Amino acid sequence: MNIIKLKLKTQNIHTLTSFVNIITWYLNESLCNVSVTHLPKLKNKIILFSSPHVNKKSKEQFQLITHKCLITISNGYYPGSSKNDVQITRSIIKTVHKLIIKIPSSISLKTIITTLK
Repeated sequence: MNIIKLKLKTQNIHTLTSFVNIITWYLNESLCNVSVTHLPKLKNKIILFSSPHVNKKSKEQFQLITHKCLITISNGYYPGSSKNDVQITRSIIKTVHKLIIKIPSSISLKTIITTLK
């Protein structure tokens, strides 16, 4: 059984949720097992002084939040027939590549393909 893992990162949560919904719907239609795991957010806090001399206590605070999500796709078949597994995995990869083309530019993607024996 082959497993494809997509790790998505973005700073816009609405873009991430809409894209994850599209991927899960499309892959569920093609009879794949899809699981979505939301990973912990990464928060970067930046503090800037408003005025360096007179008002040292006045500061401006900014925060960048990076939302992460892990999508695991498996074909759901056991490795008894390797020819079927290879064909199914190729079709899954083709559908994932079709969806990757439609990815918004604000989302970064990392793909990992593993084989379980």
